[in-house]
Amino acid sequence: EASDEGDPGTVQFLAAPTTNLADVIEDTGRFVVHILEAKHRDISEIFAERRPSPGGLFADIAFEDGEWGPILTDVGNRAMCSAATAIDSGYSLVIGGAIEGRGIRQLLDDPTIEMIETDVSFGPRTQYVCDAHDIPFEDQTFDGVIAQAVLEHVADPWQCAQEIYRVTQEHGVVFAITPFIQQVHEGRYDFTRFTHLGHRRLFRQYEELDSGPICGPGMALAWSYFHFLKSFFRSRRAHALVRRFAGFTAFWLKYLDGYLINQPGAYDAASGYYFIGRKTPGYLLTDRELIAGYKGLQG
Repeated sequence: EASDEGDPGTVQFLAAPTTNLADVIEDTGRFVVHILEAKHRDISEIFAERRPSPGGLFADIAFEDGEWGPILTDVGNRAMCSAATAIDSGYSLVIGGAIEGRGIRQLLDDPTIEMIETDVSFGPRTQYVCDAHDIPFEDQTFDGVIAQAVLEHVADPWQCAQEIYRVTQEHGVVFAITPFIQQVHEGRYDFTRFTHLGHRRLFRQYEELDSGPICGPGMALAWSYFHFLKSFFRSRRAHALVRRFAGFTAFWLKYLDGYLINQPGAYDAASGYYFIGRKTPGYLLTDRELIAGYKGLQG
């Protein structure tokens, strides 16, 4: 970004705090920016770690050490930069991020948080295609992990929860929303439901910050009502008409959740639950503690 008044141009970029680059810039206050062209594709793929480079990033690249840092001799367009300001940026992983989850816009708009949005399929917001059973990031990479309406669609949610724990930094945060009373959606790619305590045990290695019903008994009844009517028909056209009819006749049920969501019965009959937890070294919720945390109506 260059100024029309002749002031020095500026470069804005994100650097993970765990990288050597972040450490060097913090120590020296200097760095070099190289402007790559199409002919430098091999170099870009090596630095993007899309191409193996045995011996390190610079093993097969011609460079020389300069006052401002390593200079790639085959790249003529470069800028010598001085560090001006640094803003700590949270580094968060979104699992199932092919589309924007409801309520997540505030996080996406926060300039201090870098969101890495992943999914098993391509979508409008997919940045990385990967499997939550084997997350392709190093241990303790992220300050936070978000799994919003995802874990019911994975074959082994317990394995996915372990992977989430692995890539979360110490004292990092997990936020998960998972359904309880919701009929099958996504067809054959729908496997599991969790009670409030079952959901809590899934994240037993995290210290709880908050948890509870996210969609109450009213929404659960609306789901059941729609799918009850839907079960009488087989055609997609009929299902579309049933959806409209159910929405018109049962839309008011969700407004009852404004009251019910805070009642003990919601812990037994909610449509879904949320969990927010912090990764605290050495913490593990025991089953005795889990059972003692029951908040429903059945004693």
